[in-house]
Amino acid sequence: MEHLSAQNQINRGVSANLQQRSNQKAPSDPKRRHGPLCGPARQQLSQLHLRRQRTMTSSSSSSSSSSRSPARPSPSSSLSRTETLWLFSLSFACVAILANTFQGDGEPLIASLALSGLAFAASFAMIRWLGPTLMKAGLKGVDMSKHNRREIPECMGGIVAAVYLLVVIVFVPDVVFSQAAVEEVVERGRLLHKFPHSKLASYLSAIISLQSITLLGIGDDLFDIRWRHKFFIPAFASIPLLVVYFVDFGVTSIVVPIPLQPYLGELVNVGALYYVYMASVAIFSPNSINILAGINGIEVSQSIVIAVLLAINDCLYLLTPYPHPATDSHLFSLYFLLPFLGVSLALLWHNWYPARVFVGDTYCYFSGMVFVVVSILGHFSKTLILLLIPQIFNFCYSVPQLFGLVPCPRHRLPRFNARTGLLEPSVTPWTPERQPRAPIAWGLKLLGTLRLLRVTLDEEGRFVETTNFTILNLWLVWRGPLREDRLALEITVMQTVVGFFGLFVRHGMARLIFKEDNWSIASLDPGVSPAWWNSRPAFLNEAPIADDKLSFEPIIKHGHQDLVQSIAFNDYGDRCATGSVDGKIRVFNRHKDGIWRHCDNWTAHGGEITELQWLPPTIYPNLLASLGIEGRFKLWGEDPSAAPGRSGATSHHPPNPPASTITSAAGTPSVHNEAAPSSQPTPTSSASGSTPKAVFETRNSRSPYRSFSMKHVDSTRHTYLALVSADGKLTVYENEHPENLTDYTMLDEVVISRATPPAARGEETSFKVQFDPNPEVCYSALRAGMPSDTLSLVTVAMDCVRIYRSREVISQSLGVQTVTKGFYLAVEVPVGTHGGLVRDVAWAGGNVRGYDVLATACQDGLVRVFRVDTPVERQVGGYVERARRQGVEVDEGRSAAIRAAARDVEITVVKVKPVVEGGRMLLLLLLLLAQMRKGQGGQGGGGVIKAGLATDPSYGGQHGGHHHNPERRITGLPGQIRHQIREVSRLEGHKTPVWRVGFDDDGVVLGSVGDEGRLMQWRMMPNGEWAKSSQLGIVRVRMATG
Repeated sequence: MEHLSAQNQINRGVSANLQQRSNQKAPSDPKRRHGPLCGPARQQLSQLHLRRQRTMTSSSSSSSSSSRSPARPSPSSSLSRTETLWLFSLSFACVAILANTFQGDGEPLIASLALSGLAFAASFAMIRWLGPTLMKAGLKGVDMSKHNRREIPECMGGIVAAVYLLVVIVFVPDVVFSQAAVEEVVERGRLLHKFPHSKLASYLSAIISLQSITLLGIGDDLFDIRWRHKFFIPAFASIPLLVVYFVDFGVTSIVVPIPLQPYLGELVNVGALYYVYMASVAIFSPNSINILAGINGIEVSQSIVIAVLLAINDCLYLLTPYPHPATDSHLFSLYFLLPFLGVSLALLWHNWYPARVFVGDTYCYFSGMVFVVVSILGHFSKTLILLLIPQIFNFCYSVPQLFGLVPCPRHRLPRFNARTGLLEPSVTPWTPERQPRAPIAWGLKLLGTLRLLRVTLDEEGRFVETTNFTILNLWLVWRGPLREDRLALEITVMQTVVGFFGLFVRHGMARLIFKEDNWSIASLDPGVSPAWWNSRPAFLNEAPIADDKLSFEPIIKHGHQDLVQSIAFNDYGDRCATGSVDGKIRVFNRHKDGIWRHCDNWTAHGGEITELQWLPPTIYPNLLASLGIEGRFKLWGEDPSAAPGRSGATSHHPPNPPASTITSAAGTPSVHNEAAPSSQPTPTSSASGSTPKAVFETRNSRSPYRSFSMKHVDSTRHTYLALVSADGKLTVYENEHPENLTDYTMLDEVVISRATPPAARGEETSFKVQFDPNPEVCYSALRAGMPSDTLSLVTVAMDCVRIYRSREVISQSLGVQTVTKGFYLAVEVPVGTHGGLVRDVAWAGGNVRGYDVLATACQDGLVRVFRVDTPVERQVGGYVERARRQGVEVDEGRSAAIRAAARDVEITVVKVKPVVEGGRMLLLLLLLLAQMRKGQGGQGGGGVIKAGLATDPSYGGQHGGHHHNPERRITGLPGQIRHQIREVSRLEGHKTPVWRVGFDDDGVVLGSVGDEGRLMQWRMMPNGEWAKSSQLGIVRVRMATG
């Protein structure tokens, strides 16, 4: 080495000079030449020795410094003039951007960028100012990989973590509020935000988790906690994240690779194991950053690389138009990553070689938890795993030492060679008395053969030393001794290359083993230029959404800022209403050119809108019904006379052609403009600042409503409302005067669940109700004696599916007879048919087929189709038994109205012998004659209602009797006709819980949607069974497995 040769020449020169002076001053007497020196000579010799040592130290230090490292800048607590100017300019620009965003639309992404710049400036200044303070407090460390090992400030990760938390807290108002959203004023006078309210809980839970992990890091820096004691603490810090994930998302299904799908299906629901997996990610990520440490800048540089790669992954989802299902999740991720990059860049400036500060364990835990937060709440934890491949390899490589198979020193950082100024692999020494066991020794030799370890053996084959199991030491084994900054730079480049490869695997190669990728989704915005879309890279484009029979094209851009939970079209298919998680309803009209345009929007409920339904257009004005998660039902009436910009409405744009609006509380229109499809509508609000008011609303004081259905009978102009509450009760209301929309009278109340209460506290529930969409019952029911105006509805309570029919109930009070409707249980799906909760039920239209068709969506992943028949007659042993009228069992869901009427019913039983086919008319005449006699000669007085035609007790047909079927007893209530139900098809296409089912108007096409985000279409075959027709990947995002 050049610096060693120069040092030797200086040493030889000094020795010669010393020897010459000694010879000149030595006495001439040979006896005295080797004797002790006199006092002045001894003093002069000591001075020469001291000078020689100083010369050697100075020469060695200068030569090594000039060839190995730049001069270490002395730590200073003040900023230079240039640094002050740059930081002030950056801060001024960021403040100006923030002020501009608050005056405009309050774009959260731009505000986050500006706050990130402020975070960089604040962190840079705080690190410089607080360095001496931390050293005085004892928070300092020695840089061991330098010649002049002096102390520098430590625990700077706590400073940047504090700045980061303050910035994200300051960012909360920008997340929650939007200064320009005048159209979204709610009743409490607050302004809604562009980022949904439901995300606020996720945002705050992320802050809590980051604060918890920061406290752990500071405690580790102060008290040096043993790793086995702090290993599981990140899992406790992640509890707020997991709770919010469970409440807000809750998907625990993983996508199965294509080769395994024939055996496992497309998705596998792992349940609670998925939360264990996320907790494991929360444990691994902070500790993995802490393990890959030990040289200047390596902790911060690897964290910055991972954050940049995650930001690139987020930006890929932002390249598509807005209606991408994962856009909000990845915006949420960017809001946390941008400030993190700001504080980390300021820390890297001071921690890069030669370091002026140490980051401490606080930064390692803090940065790892940031990645956990964005991956769990952003639903792409799988992507994070791909970006942590170097950390995963480093952990797996370190397992022998972490678990005590090989001795593990406290610090495994590379060894600094003071002579060369380079870093070399640190080693673990082995003594002859302490040798590894045979299996471990064989493994160490194998690793040495594969060049994954440097092993030194003595002449007898015993282990002398082995390099420590870290990726830094392994890199030095491969590359040889390196300078510290060179090693950190190469590891950072390696992390970057592996990270980009992970992104390529996630978005490119994933299509080889999975059917689709999260990020691939077609444009839902008709205003996007096809040329721009086609100019994107090939791997960004997606195949058209089509199958072998159908081709689908998006027609509506809903414009909601959160998930759409409900949607409803009117009978003509030219009006559409959508309800979102944020409690807003948006209405769209289809114009003559076939383009859907936004018509109106308003805040309807305080939370998620679960159901929507248009009433028939024969009712004037148009009515829209909605049900919120809070359990309140509301009916909204349209004001066709209102026009945009009139009736006191405030408008910020030129008036458009008239459009229908929803009437507000003050009688003024809410939002009336219709925008072109390529731009978002400019909203307006009423002058009074009030929101639209429902023309009718109701709630249950005992238990919230969970489902509703409405039906309008054109012949009588009566409107019926059915509501199911969470306590398992069905309540039916009637409106006899369409002109008075606020007047509803309760008809009946029926318990529809098998158990009371239907579910235990905390248990998941499911309730649904739907009226028969057909104008009248099927002809087989008519032949069985059912009136044409009979109301029919199907109910769901947990896994219990029942069909209720109405019958006339005559009651008398003060000599006045009143005819109302009561509901009785007509048929029930047998117990045990469904393997879980029934999420949805649909009643098929087109009952000219002579029987009714139902479909259920079940939690067990199956769609079941049922056929409901009404037997009219039955051939038994050459005789024909005619089914007339039959009652229900005493405990079989008898309603309050029927129980009240039953008290005045006199049971009439006429014994009739079976007759042959030719005697049907004779049988009817005999029955009528017997009934008339009984009515004349019976108790007869006022207030007693005769039962009419009843069934012979000896009758054992489909509609009752207790001789042939003892389980069915006659109650004597007329008009109760029992049906038969049987399962005709069990559709297994989803493999995941099914949430929605629905028929077309003719009842021959069935659609279903499952947890995997696929819309599947089924058709009825000529034999009456159902088979798959096509499928469409509506939501191509596996956000749960990211």
